[in-house]
Amino acid sequence: MTTRTHSPLRQAQDTAKARGAKTFSFHEPCINGHSALRYATNGNCTQCIALHNRNRYGKPDHERQLRLTYANGKLAQITQDAATLADARASKDSVREITGRQPSLSLLHKAGLRLLTTYLGNAPAASTVMALFS
Repeated sequence: MTTRTHSPLRQAQDTAKARGAKTFSFHEPCINGHSALRYATNGNCTQCIALHNRNRYGKPDHERQLRLTYANGKLAQITQDAATLADARASKDSVREITGRQPSLSLLHKAGLRLLTTYLGNAPAASTVMALFS
């Protein structure tokens, strides 16, 4: 029986797995030239995966669709415009400054719904409410 020797990348990956780390650094860049961390589970470059996920649908951030479920169970798809995307980023940054950690989209969604519910509970004029959605 022959002993099998792994590549230096595989050895670094196995070492990271043994330590329980999720990522590890490697001295050589990935095939796309990134010097980013790599995932211990599969050895993939974290920057390549991020780019792949961002480009998966071939749309920029402001054209991605949000899927929201109405109270009656119907699904609505809303396309984000540039202003909405900027508002979301500003909200994330504000929450990150207050809490000291990165907020999830579900947290921002819940907070937004609670604020909207409180606002609508004060019985604003219909024209004021419609201005929120324009």
